[in-house]
Amino acid sequence: MLYTLSLFLSGLISIYTLLCFVRIFLTWIPQAEYSSFGRFLAQICDPYLNIFRRLTFLRLGAVDFTPTVALLVLVGASSVITGVMQVGRITVSGILAMLLSLCWSVVTSILGFVIIVLVVRLIALFISQNYSSSFWDTLDRTITPLIFRIAGTFSRTTIPFKTAIIISIIALVLLTLGGNLVMNLLINIIRHIPI
Repeated sequence: MLYTLSLFLSGLISIYTLLCFVRIFLTWIPQAEYSSFGRFLAQICDPYLNIFRRLTFLRLGAVDFTPTVALLVLVGASSVITGVMQVGRITVSGILAMLLSLCWSVVTSILGFVIIVLVVRLIALFISQNYSSSFWDTLDRTITPLIFRIAGTFSRTTIPFKTAIIISIIALVLLTLGGNLVMNLLINIIRHIPI
């Protein structure tokens, strides 16, 4: 009975995750977003997605990570249910380990996205020294506070923009790798707690 219920809930969450993903994708295409299908998806998905839109700390300038976090929470819920199916019981330590894993997945997704954006910007700077456009100007305004805050922890002097990007990329990659090691160790310790 528990297995059947878990399987049903996991499938339902997977379908809802897919619908939310399509809804998020349609927001990038105005004609599709306001179509009858887009409005139908908005009625189904927006009440859930709006919960995360209130979390302003998940926005870095023009970049909004709230949809990513919303999808990861659904994936995490599905993982918890799948874990219950595999083990056959619910444990506090198992749920804590899965929640910690989910939180770290959200953090690594955000870190990975920021690293990719910084690498792309760095490559663009090396390829074209004097290239300027509204896209790059907007991106630079978005990333400048972050990269100089990160680089400022390692250097007290004023550093060039490219150098700040390089330092930020290295720091974020090391943070991600070190965090993965620590989180894997912590999650394994929590899973073995007999509660």
